[in-house]
Amino acid sequence: SARVLEEESGQQQQPPSVAKLQDAVIAGDWGDVEAVLGTFRLDEGSERACRFAVRRHKYLELLLSDNLPAAMEVLHKELTPLCHDAPSEAHDLACFLVALSPDVLRHRAPWFGGGGAEGRSRLLAALFAALPPSVRLSPHRLETLVSQALELQMRQCLRYNSPEPWRDLLKDCDAGVEEHIAQDSLFVLAHHTDEVWHIQFSHDGTRIASASKDTTVVIWDVTTRDVTRDGMGGVTSRDAPVVIHVLSGHLDAVSSVAWSQEDRWLLSCGNDRSIRLWDPKGGNLLQTFFQHTEPVTALAWLPGGTRFVSGGFDKRICTWSVLSPEPEAVLQGERITDLAVTADGSRMFTISPDKKITVFSMPCMEEVASVVESESMTSLCVSEDGRHILVCVSSEARPEVHLWDMDESLIVQRYRGHKSGRYVLRSAFGGAREAFVVCGSECSQVYLWHRESGALLARLAGHSATINCVSWNRADRASFASASDDNTIRIWRLPSPSAAGLAPVPYDV
Repeated sequence: SARVLEEESGQQQQPPSVAKLQDAVIAGDWGDVEAVLGTFRLDEGSERACRFAVRRHKYLELLLSDNLPAAMEVLHKELTPLCHDAPSEAHDLACFLVALSPDVLRHRAPWFGGGGAEGRSRLLAALFAALPPSVRLSPHRLETLVSQALELQMRQCLRYNSPEPWRDLLKDCDAGVEEHIAQDSLFVLAHHTDEVWHIQFSHDGTRIASASKDTTVVIWDVTTRDVTRDGMGGVTSRDAPVVIHVLSGHLDAVSSVAWSQEDRWLLSCGNDRSIRLWDPKGGNLLQTFFQHTEPVTALAWLPGGTRFVSGGFDKRICTWSVLSPEPEAVLQGERITDLAVTADGSRMFTISPDKKITVFSMPCMEEVASVVESESMTSLCVSEDGRHILVCVSSEARPEVHLWDMDESLIVQRYRGHKSGRYVLRSAFGGAREAFVVCGSECSQVYLWHRESGALLARLAGHSATINCVSWNRADRASFASASDDNTIRIWRLPSPSAAGLAPVPYDV
């Protein structure tokens, strides 16, 4: 079918030299193969590798056909000169002279494929891989280009928040605000008697844990509930999320909470210098950890769900197991404002009051890199792929949220518009493919940006005091929560299309 298409279009899929190379390899005309390779003007290393692969294949085929004299001649006169920088390669090939069979080849030379047509096809694939794009296009190149174009469409569309990839080649991606972005708070959660400093959705999206200055942790059931409608389709009532447990025991303000990977456990820490492990189903205290001598500011679980790290103002980072009240290791260093661990557990990032971001290799907690910010930082958040982090930069003059590429140690985007100069603010990635960035503000509004472009998409009003923390529900791409000094939590969620009475309200951009 490919040849028919070439004939009808008058265009060749590949140059004649590539077709000649393919025919020569399939036929086993090794002299023609090397002659054609010489016309491609490969760099020295690539040409050497290609010629070595051809001659090695030729040598093994001769051995399998019991033509020992010809095989030895190829080994000594053709292969050995190419192995002067790696004599072990010639030695390994010479070992095949002692005992050779298809079974031995499959075990010791998987690239040969046992010989025959399969082996030559593998050789041809290896040669094609070495050819530059100007000579031969890589396989599925058109599919790759189309996929890249669609991915670019999604990344550039300011409001695309669908879990499904954009597939329409006939028009640009242009998602409407009303289709994909939460615009109005659906619920207000009021139980705390003082400022709410930190919140986090459980991984399954059914619960929120909130930490407050009132010394308690509250676990909320936020599963989707039915709404009551009148005869005209309007909403007459909403079943708000309910309190499951109020966890008491801390002796001072609670600064942070963290769910284990499977939501089996919940950690909390705070200004009383303790860490507490809770059973979120029963609401029971399981363990209390004491090691820090100043307020504990941050917690993060390690992969496996039984170990975690903590950091505090006492310049200590501790690793713990839920099975023991004693730390496994203690690293003395700098005051820790916040920390985060990548999903695969390979790296940990910390921030300190001296404007430093530090990267540690895990689990050994070895410092491997560091960068310096322009202003003080209040929090950090790591992306799902572990490559990027968000840091909230506090400044009365020009507060920003910075997106760092930690593989390159570069700031790749800045998010502006909110107010941050006095309090700890926490930002978050959100939406499908983490396409958005959300953060609170000292002006009592939630700010929502497009991650790729940095464009401000929304300022969401509702709270009446500083918004300290936001948490995006990873189980629901259209839902996130915010916690405020007004003692409340708000859940922002796009209603289902059938909920006619829950139409979103316009917002200022």
